[in-house]
Amino acid sequence: MRPAPPAVAVPPDRLAVSDLDADGAAAGLPAVRPHGSSLGHGAGRRSSLRRVAIFHLATVTPTKDEILSAWVPTQPWAPGADGGLRVIGAFRFDDPEGEVGIETHVVMAGDTLLQVPLTYRDAPLDDVEPITTTEHSVLGTRWVYDGVEDERYVMVLAGVALTGQGEALGWALHEGRWYVAPTAITLGHRGTRAVEPAAVDGLRLHADHGSHVTFRRGRLEVTLHRHLHPATAAAMGLTATWDALPQPVLLASATRVPS
Repeated sequence: MRPAPPAVAVPPDRLAVSDLDADGAAAGLPAVRPHGSSLGHGAGRRSSLRRVAIFHLATVTPTKDEILSAWVPTQPWAPGADGGLRVIGAFRFDDPEGEVGIETHVVMAGDTLLQVPLTYRDAPLDDVEPITTTEHSVLGTRWVYDGVEDERYVMVLAGVALTGQGEALGWALHEGRWYVAPTAITLGHRGTRAVEPAAVDGLRLHADHGSHVTFRRGRLEVTLHRHLHPATAAAMGLTATWDALPQPVLLASATRVPS
């Protein structure tokens, strides 16, 4: 296990170059959640202490924008991306085991609005090819994956789609005061939410239609929309809005299919 790096009190205006310390739990330091502008998010390892996460001033090579610009245009579901990407914003989910960074980017590629989920890990997966690796000046090598191919992302997406809960709120401690670091994107939820515990692990890819992907286990079906469109009045599930687009777009939904 790497020794815990020193904590850094990050000024609010420097959050764009910060990242999250995966070893903070061992240091017993104040809790901080990641902000969507950083790449390579980790979380406190499991411990008898409460989980914590510390922002660090760090350099990341390649940057998340460079990763998106190199990878997205090569994907068949990204028409128009050859002309370049315009980043709208990003949001994060919490990993229940505090080990995997889960960040979703919303980008414009030509006339197509895309949702691009990525995961960041401190060790490679055995059976999934990473998009790339990135070098973080504090955390070291991080393996970057397409969220669609990472079962941890799929599990967390299912939980968020069922409940409307799970977005990670950004915090920073600076000179003894707590600052909240809001993202540009606001998540919402339409329809009936789960009120009883529901198993969401073990979902597997059911169909990839390019513009959207479905996962299933048993009767639970989760749909991720890669191409984002304004949600119709009948649309139910996880939604997003931002200042330039006040009408919600549908991100994902979870339904029970007939037995």
